[in-house]
Formats: sequence, structure tokens, C-alpha cells
Amino acid sequence: MNEMRETPAAAPEGSRYRCALAPSLRTNQSADFIELKNIKKSFGTNPVLRDVSLFIGKGDFVTFLGPSGCGKTTLLRCLAGLETVDRGSIFLDGADITYTPANRRGINMIFQQYCLFPTMNVFANVSFGLRMQAQSQSDVKKTVGQALAMVDLTGHEKKYPYQLSGGEQQRAALARCLVMNPKVLLLDEPFSAIDAKLRKELQLYLKQIHKELHMTSVFVTHDQEEAMRISETIHLFNKGVLEQSGAPREVYAAPKTAFVAGFIGSYNLLPGGDFGRITGSGFGDGRLVAFRPEAVRLSSAPFEADTGFHQARGRITDSIPQGNVIRYVVGVDGVAVNADVMFDPCLKWSKGQDVFLRIGREDVLAYQQ
Repeated sequence: MNEMRETPAAAPEGSRYRCALAPSLRTNQSADFIELKNIKKSFGTNPVLRDVSLFIGKGDFVTFLGPSGCGKTTLLRCLAGLETVDRGSIFLDGADITYTPANRRGINMIFQQYCLFPTMNVFANVSFGLRMQAQSQSDVKKTVGQALAMVDLTGHEKKYPYQLSGGEQQRAALARCLVMNPKVLLLDEPFSAIDAKLRKELQLYLKQIHKELHMTSVFVTHDQEEAMRISETIHLFNKGVLEQSGAPREVYAAPKTAFVAGFIGSYNLLPGGDFGRITGSGFGDGRLVAFRPEAVRLSSAPFEADTGFHQARGRITDSIPQGNVIRYVVGVDGVAVNADVMFDPCLKWSKGQDVFLRIGREDVLAYQQ
């Protein structure tokens, strides 16, 4: 188990999602944990999960990250009991739940489509699971009220899903899960249909709820920025294989494979021969060279000679604004290099302008092809 952890950030001061959480909605503090051992799953002749093993600690917020079709959602559904594994075992709190029915696992799941009942109002949707357990009306009302306050939906009890915004519907779906006091909360790309600004708000809000409840949470996304923002641990998948696990900072700064480097942080990936040619270094064919765009320094004048850096000369072929960062594409002897530079109105380069590049040797990674 990776020992490096990011500390969950609290919601920003003044956020409308800050709230006092009711003790009755806190999860129990037993040593819950999840272990997935040698999981294999195929659909027909198509292998989707190839011998996947990983561990999730009690109270962790982990993300299954990867491109579409990598197996991350299938693994989440296997954990939830919505898919049956072909081979392997799933343990929760030391108990083998591989073939335990979904409704007996103590695991709740929030889907991308929210899955609220359209003919029920918010109160009825959130209270549905409690009513199925035949809890008293007073207990149901109290618990639902606490959950709605937690997700900032007090006063919306009588509204129907069609009367709610996308963000409100997602928060109602979250409240419906929280009232069941689950051991584990699973979230399958829950914010993908929400606009960017609200999405970032909800990410911080979810992280705060997780921190307050100390709930074991597993989040699925294909968005690397989302995973970096909210996760304590990232499990990165590719073609049914677990490529790398670790804290966001670790996965970003020390990718173990060329795939990880290309998916996290948009590393420049160049054949070793091309990199050796444009920098005059000793790199040759047979290796793949990777370096982050922000590791590239640009200058209108040549840099001083320094053995701690690789240097090259090129020409700006494009500039792409990315908020407070501008990505410059630099053509270097037929090779395109991306360089990310913080926006500065007094310092910018134009298309066609010659520039000099410098990359620290410690920022250059090499992989066998």
C-alpha cells in the first residue's frame, strides 16, 4: 500500500456548501477496507480486466482513472456487485463479498445519470431506502432533513427532479446514498454532465463531505485534472491493466510507464533518437524520452552553457491559451515540443519567432520502447 497521501482540502471559506454534519450520519469507525485480488473480467471474447489487484484503505478517497474502455467502470461495477467477476476475489472489511448480492454489501453507488425517480419528489427520493427498511416516520424525517441540510437542499423537499438543476439532482442523489450510512460510496463519473464552474464547486464540496464523514469513497473519471484535484490516491488503468497507483503528486512527477507520462500531465513524448538529435545529447533510438511542458524554459536569447540542462533552438509554430497558462508549440528541426508558460502580458512570443529552449536533465525521463 502506498504510504504517500494528499491531505484533503477543506471547502473554501464562505462556500455555500460548508455545513455542520449530523453525528447520526457519520459512518462507523471500524477498520473497513477493500481488497481486489487478481480480478479478471471479459465480455464475450473481449477481456476488460486483466488480473487487477489493488487495496483501498479505510476512509481513503481513491480514483479509478483512465481513458474510455480501460476497465475502470467495469471494476467499479464488480465492486458494487452489479457485475460478476470471471476470476479473482473481492474483500470488504476482511469478508469475502465476491458473490454477495449487491443489496447486502453495504455499498452505495451514484451514477452519471443520477437515477432519481421522476415521479417522486426530493424527500421521497432521498427517503426511499429508509422506507424500504421500514424505519419509523419520525426517524426518516429526521435523517432525511439532516442529509438535505448537508447537501444544501433544505427547502427543496417537495420539488420533483425536473424542477432541479443538474447540480441539484446530483446532490439529491448523494443525499439518497448518505442516509443509508454506507460502508463504501462509489461514484461513476457523477459530474460529467455538469458545467465546468459548478463541477469544480461540487468536487470540493464532495471532498469536504468525504473528509467530514470519513467515508471510504471510490471515484471513477477519465478527467485527469478532476482526479488530481480530489483524490488521495489514483489508480490509473490502461486496456484492463493497472498501470500505476499512488498519490496524485507522485503519479504526476514520477510516471512509471510511457502511457502514464502521456496521460498524466501531457508530457512531451519523443523518440530518443529525435531528442538526442535536437539537443545534441547522447540519447539514441530504442528509448522514449518524456518531459513535462512546464519543464521547458523559453528565451529570446541563447542560454549560458550548463551541463545540468539540455538545450535546443526552435521556432514558435502555435500558441494556445489555457487560462493563466499559455502553451507554446515549438518546432525544433521537425520535432514539435510543447512548452507551458505562465501568462505575462509583458512577455509573449509570436508565431514564427525564433526561441531557445532549456530543459533540466533531472526533468527528463526515459522509457524502453
